[in-house]
Amino acid sequence: MRGELLAKYPGKWVAVHKGRIVAVGEDPLSIVNQALAEDGYTNKVGEEDKIVIRQRRVSFPYDDAYAPTPLPRIIDNI
Repeated sequence: MRGELLAKYPGKWVAVHKGRIVAVGEDPLSIVNQALAEDGYTNKVGEEDKIVIRQRRVSFPYDDAYAPTPLPRIIDNI
């Protein structure tokens, strides 16, 4: 896949999930939401050996009553 990416997107940031390009952008922040939604990874084409960013999507409940911003709830199963 690297050859295809170098030909089409040199110097761009790409998000890939299961061998499929899910987003392309000028900077990592522009594609991070799509990469997170797909549980994929992002990298800058041509600089793969320098930078690797992997995202994992984790869901957990929040305490919306906490101010000023909600905090994750921790459940003790011990």
